[in-house]
Amino acid sequence: MPWCATCQECGVKRPDGVTEGIIPQGGYAIEANDQLVLLARNAEHAQRCIMPIREEGVVPIGDCSGYLVDSMVKSDGQLRLGPSADGPKVVLVLGCPGDIAEILDSIDMHLASESHVHILSRTPATQREEWIQQHLKTSGRTQYARITVHQYEGESTSKWEMVKLPLDTANYALILAERVGEDESTLAVDSRNLTTAIFLKQHLASTGPEGAMTRSFTTNTTTSKDSSVVRGSRKCKMVTELLDPKSETVLAGNTGVRSQGSFMYTNARETAIYAMAVEQREVYDLFLQLSDSKCDVGYVTAAPVSHYVTGIEDVSFYEMQRRVFQSCRGILLGWRDFADRYPKLNPERKDQQIEWEDVSGCELIILRPADDSLPDVK
Repeated sequence: MPWCATCQECGVKRPDGVTEGIIPQGGYAIEANDQLVLLARNAEHAQRCIMPIREEGVVPIGDCSGYLVDSMVKSDGQLRLGPSADGPKVVLVLGCPGDIAEILDSIDMHLASESHVHILSRTPATQREEWIQQHLKTSGRTQYARITVHQYEGESTSKWEMVKLPLDTANYALILAERVGEDESTLAVDSRNLTTAIFLKQHLASTGPEGAMTRSFTTNTTTSKDSSVVRGSRKCKMVTELLDPKSETVLAGNTGVRSQGSFMYTNARETAIYAMAVEQREVYDLFLQLSDSKCDVGYVTAAPVSHYVTGIEDVSFYEMQRRVFQSCRGILLGWRDFADRYPKLNPERKDQQIEWEDVSGCELIILRPADDSLPDVK
């Protein structure tokens, strides 16, 4: 099947709605009534597909033995989305919304066994524990599978309350929107979360007992001009939840505020998803399937480039896709270089040779079939 020059083919969807056709077997014969599932750069490209020039087509598939990828579903059920998920982690959660039990479910799914989650909130710890136990009881559980939850009471905006948390060992920090009262505005919630993010970053970059910088916080947007960054120091990735659309506008024009970490615009994303459900039901259904790790359609995961290249190699997108498909029957969507702010999806000039290094730390973003029969390749 020829590749589209502007869209990345992710699979085939049969007209009868059978979801197993999203990532078909290699020998699947495409029929006239089948629908191609494509990743487009924008809406305009999605409405018209330009076929590539013959000489820029896909190189014939050859022998890719030796280019293998680790299984992303571990024996204990952990959904491992890349090498950063290896080993136990320490997660800080500042703020406790009413759906904290569901959020912990997602964290439990992605973290390795013996990980710890520390929650700091003004909501009484007994009430939070009651929410969690009620949620676990509905699914026939008494505890989470891989995480242990620790509760702390205090204000997330207080520097003195933050020291209750294990800041020196934290790998991730989530600042969640927690309303003080039903009438509190979304702007007030966002203001508190931004204050928390600033204070937390200051704590993470504070000096140790010997006066040396022991903690630093970096994001994909951090540059060498950021004096708070120490080369080779431990990183703590921080994400802040914001609710009001005006907050996104403020951040867009304020580099200093953006440097406090990554931001998640919850209400904006939910509105976009609802609009998709109304306007394009089929796309919405597919989105839900790919978001559900238990669905047999498949899932999006990440794998280190070192699983596909040896040393330094010049490899095009097409050839990298060939290696990915040979190793795990996955579809290459793009990659992420942590030196850049955003991942590169569906790149242009897929035939262009790109220099890859196995020690670069870059990760490939792959749509992988949920097939338990695939070998757990090492």
